Amino acid sequence: MPLWVALSKRFGEQRAWLIGMLIAIAAFVWAYFLISGAAAGFAIICVLSGFALGADLALPPALLAAVIGDANDIGKREGSYFGLWNWAPK
Repeated sequence: MPLWVALSKRFGEQRAWLIGMLIAIAAFVWAYFLISGAAAGFAIICVLSGFALGADLALPPALLAAVIGDANDIGKREGSYFGLWNWAPK
């Protein structure tokens, strides 16, 4: 998480999230090519995708908080924003 916070401060939250998702894509593409018993390759995929998961867990709520602030809805409807955010993927 600390690395994603630092990257979001340096490049912005959107770009940091994009970097995280590109890392996740790059990691999971190699899963297709794994053969039975390729423990080292599987471990590398797990580490890289786990690293990318940090961005996917931390940055979208931060982006939504910025949207709430830009809409001047701080202290008014945060629950509605986060409720819709969590309902949408279901």
